[in-house]
Amino acid sequence: MKKIINKLFKLDKKLSRDVQNKLSHYADIVKKTATKDSIIHVYAFQEKNEIYLSSGEETFYFDCTGDSAPDIEFIDFAAWIFLPIAMAKNSNLMLHGKGTLTTKKNAERLSDIWACWLPKKYSLVNIEFSEYRDIENSSEREKQILLFSGGVDSTYAILNKKFDKKPDLLTIQGMDYKISDEDRFAKAIEKTNIIANEYADQRIAVRSNAYDIYKEFNIAPRLSFVFVLASVSFLFIKKYKDVTMASDFALYQQFEELPYGSSIATDQLYDSGDFILNTFGNDVNRAEKLPSILSNKTALLSLSLCKDKKIRPENCGVCSKCTRTKYMMLATTGFIPKETFIKPELDQSIKIDFNANGDKQDAYIKSTYTAGFRNKNLDKIPNIITEYKRITS
Repeated sequence: MKKIINKLFKLDKKLSRDVQNKLSHYADIVKKTATKDSIIHVYAFQEKNEIYLSSGEETFYFDCTGDSAPDIEFIDFAAWIFLPIAMAKNSNLMLHGKGTLTTKKNAERLSDIWACWLPKKYSLVNIEFSEYRDIENSSEREKQILLFSGGVDSTYAILNKKFDKKPDLLTIQGMDYKISDEDRFAKAIEKTNIIANEYADQRIAVRSNAYDIYKEFNIAPRLSFVFVLASVSFLFIKKYKDVTMASDFALYQQFEELPYGSSIATDQLYDSGDFILNTFGNDVNRAEKLPSILSNKTALLSLSLCKDKKIRPENCGVCSKCTRTKYMMLATTGFIPKETFIKPELDQSIKIDFNANGDKQDAYIKSTYTAGFRNKNLDKIPNIITEYKRITS
């Protein structure tokens, strides 16, 4: 029975008998309703600090550890995580639980936007909750969450955003680190604790299979990551007043990158009326974020950005991401810190291959060139000059 359930719902974990029975129950509901409507019925249940969100066919799980416990009395979080599935299936969503009309309207607006951007992939969908709740503007929720991976963007955010109090940090396993890579994820937490211990209060870690579910629908991480970040954050809606996500791109760069998971067009819509996803740092590009990090010894020791799965959370210094960051460092400050990379030297005789990880990289080439131009460091980045001329000629 357990093997069948694991295979059916793609759950990389041991399941209790109670969880197995509940998942089987929701699978039976789907069979009974499949011929009656094209609605995805979503149910949430909790076992200690583990959350299961199931449509009977797709089941997301969230395994939470840390000082803050998740709560599913409100299931606004379900709207964000299931929306890409509903759009890909061209099916409406019925979320069985309490949510706000604001969440419904904003999630449907997200559907409008994504169906416009990617009409061959995503459809317009309607969303309903089985029960609508009032917006709770509680003054008791004073603390804030910062989504923190330890990379350049989130490190810039923890150093520069003015929080009312030290924020709690939320880090998700199953994104940069696979859900099965528990050892390296633990090392990543340990490495980034260098800066977390100074600038933050408590830490929360959540392990989720969301990317595995999205992969079945050919929904790439560059499109889906904010759906995951928002949904996991909303699991803690009853304790915190908001959550902050570090931006990937400056506002002017976002127009070039669209369609992309995070942008001014969509980020503001992850809002239930009493909890909201805020974006920080979209007034600067990634190169412009580096000086404040390079001037902070703690940040240099904590920074984790490498794409080499065998090396991270340390930084190899030679992968496309490490190489790109080194060029940005030279462009902005003229030096590469030895503390950050295993191999801090930059071999500029090697041709740049920023596109090795499949992302669009022209924005980074342009911003690195601009940083070199403004800081009078173009002589230190001849390869960037060559690439800049190639893409602008």
